[in-house]
Amino acid sequence: MRRCRFPFGGDLNARSGLDVMLGALSEALRRDPRFVPMDDRPPADGEIDWHPVLSPRLLTDIRAGATCAIGPNVLYGHSQAPGATEAEREVMACRGYAAVFTFSRWYSELLRLTMTQRVRHVLLDFPLPLMWTQLPWNAPRERSAMVFLKGGEAERRIAGGIASRHPDALVIEYGRYARDALLDAARRSAVCYYVCREEHFGIAAVEIALMGCPIISDEKACPTVAHGITGRLAPVRERDTRAPFAWASDAAERLCDEFDAARRLDRQFIRRAVLVRHDPQSAVAKIATALHLEGGVDGVTT
Repeated sequence: MRRCRFPFGGDLNARSGLDVMLGALSEALRRDPRFVPMDDRPPADGEIDWHPVLSPRLLTDIRAGATCAIGPNVLYGHSQAPGATEAEREVMACRGYAAVFTFSRWYSELLRLTMTQRVRHVLLDFPLPLMWTQLPWNAPRERSAMVFLKGGEAERRIAGGIASRHPDALVIEYGRYARDALLDAARRSAVCYYVCREEHFGIAAVEIALMGCPIISDEKACPTVAHGITGRLAPVRERDTRAPFAWASDAAERLCDEFDAARRLDRQFIRRAVLVRHDPQSAVAKIATALHLEGGVDGVTT
């Protein structure tokens, strides 16, 4: 039986989104015998190494000519400057990947445009940790909105513009909150404005939507939002391709214009949609199919 070696680890209680991502993938994959821990030896016949992040071991595999899978968080340190480091350029130039995993369509397209290998890009949905599905999620709405803020001064100005329309809004800034506070804010807010320049995988967005809270954002800022299902998307970026990035001058107003439509979305349906989209067993089945791993768990084959 062909097997995949994965660097099991991560921490589901960490503040770091990367650690949570690795922990969630590890939790899901450990239930399937086709996925085994990665060690220091080269992959044997019938084994494929999957590197979810850029690491010295990935470079060792590339240099040895081993077939491996990468992603969803291998590239890049800065999406607007692909190949900024020698290690990134080496990963970009490799042609021997079995699969390239990504969490968002825009990031997959970026990799297609910048990597030598432009096929077998597999779009994954972040698998929900089991303990997240058991969290209390419904509560009386106490405020009209919350704002999840990730970025710099431009993003703070947009958040300020939103707050001027929603005086009772609670602003939660990336890297400065406890997970319990984020979840409680999502339970008790009518909507969440997700203000961020760009995200490849928005773990916070998954947590917020799991609480039934509809999210208002931009597709590149919050790629997990399904328009009209788990939230509303608004075009808030200038489309001038001569500039690498610019917010629309009326970005706050455009986001706030979606408030009524977002508030009318069914919170129970939002939660169910998140549970289905981010189901761990479905994620593992998709991964196994992409890597051509035969067999399965509990009679499920791929």
